[in-house]
Amino acid sequence: MIFRRSNKEYILKLLKGAIEDLRLAIMKVRVAKGIINEVRRNKVDKLLLQTAFAGFPIPSNFFANMYASSSLESIKKAVKKLRKFKSIVNEKYPHLYVTIIKDVVDPCIDRLNELLSSEEKRSGDEVIKVVNEVSAQLISIVNYVEEVIHEH
Repeated sequence: MIFRRSNKEYILKLLKGAIEDLRLAIMKVRVAKGIINEVRRNKVDKLLLQTAFAGFPIPSNFFANMYASSSLESIKKAVKKLRKFKSIVNEKYPHLYVTIIKDVVDPCIDRLNELLSSEEKRSGDEVIKVVNEVSAQLISIVNYVEEVIHEH
């Protein structure tokens, strides 16, 4: 027997998954900031010292950069899910285009893409601010999307 996931469930899963990816990106940025702040506060890179004694020195900045890079990957995943959400909603629920896609989702995708494609490095606080604002906008439409989709 083949089980098919309903489009209604899938649409909601995409939207909620994008929100979750954005939350994860915020967490990763906060971890990276925490690592950097810890080194600045102590004025000594304890991780570097510990790993140097073990014979393989790894600076804390390596891990901070790893988390920062991973946060950008989470944002990319969220954008991909939002684009998929947008295409399915356009196809299955064209009446939602103006209220959801044009007014909320498109601006969110644009802001995230601007964040990703920026040539200049953004501060962690700036990334967190933008991602928080986008997440809040997406969270605000979840209930509306659920109501409209379950009516049809």
